[in-house]
Amino acid sequence: MSSAKQRNVLIGQSGGATAVINASLVGAFEAAHTDARAGEIYGMHYGIEGLLKEDLIDLRRQPASLWPRLLRTPSAALGSCRYQLQDGDVERILTLLRRYNIGYVLYTGGNDSADTSHRLAQAAREQGHDLAIISLPKTIDNDLPATDHCPGYGSAGRFFAQATIDSTLNMRALRATAPIKVIEIPGRTAGWLVSASALGKRDEADPPHLILVPEHPFREEQFLERVEAVYRRVGTVVIATSEAIHDEQGRFLGTAEPDQTDAFHHPQLTSSPWVNPGDADPHE
Repeated sequence: MSSAKQRNVLIGQSGGATAVINASLVGAFEAAHTDARAGEIYGMHYGIEGLLKEDLIDLRRQPASLWPRLLRTPSAALGSCRYQLQDGDVERILTLLRRYNIGYVLYTGGNDSADTSHRLAQAAREQGHDLAIISLPKTIDNDLPATDHCPGYGSAGRFFAQATIDSTLNMRALRATAPIKVIEIPGRTAGWLVSASALGKRDEADPPHLILVPEHPFREEQFLERVEAVYRRVGTVVIATSEAIHDEQGRFLGTAEPDQTDAFHHPQLTSSPWVNPGDADPHE
């Protein structure tokens, strides 16, 4: 039981699970576990949705052997969610935090999860509620403001670098049939992941030969000229492109207009193999 001077801690996971999101959970728990200011340590079961349902897990009661094993286990051990706060949610959450004597909230996720943390922090401050909310960065896109490297980006970047090499080796075996390959890589507004596809490149013949990032508009004529030039020099062309590449008017390639949005109103493109109807954004 917590003492009168202690405040309880609440930890949650949100958004798409990365290979290292559980490492952030372990770090948060271990830091709280050894801090004299921390009383009970709760985990939200399935993120902020779990909190709204009062579906909490007592993390101090978990076996000590769990944490070193969880450190290197992928997926989200607490369960995750993709939930945008609705009318009345913020007030209910603050009521629940007071009920459970929560003084510290640590929420792991990407941009939208950080926005949830920010909205709760603002509401608590406006109401004079003594509450510390910490957003733990986790997004493979590596696009959180004021964050140099987000946990999850490194492992995802390595994956796409290896995938680019592997798929190119297969393509070279059939170069007479299909000498040009396009590899679509996640990254709605940031080109970090698609740029990581070049990590295995050692010389001009190595893939990728062209990288299309979402920060720069796609110019078709210029692109075709570059493809032809590479083909004449190398004999094959591997193009790594962001999923959200767009033209100079801001229109996404592969579809005239996004035909659906996720829970946070981000466009989902029909050209992307990462999205199925009804799914939420897979990156945050």
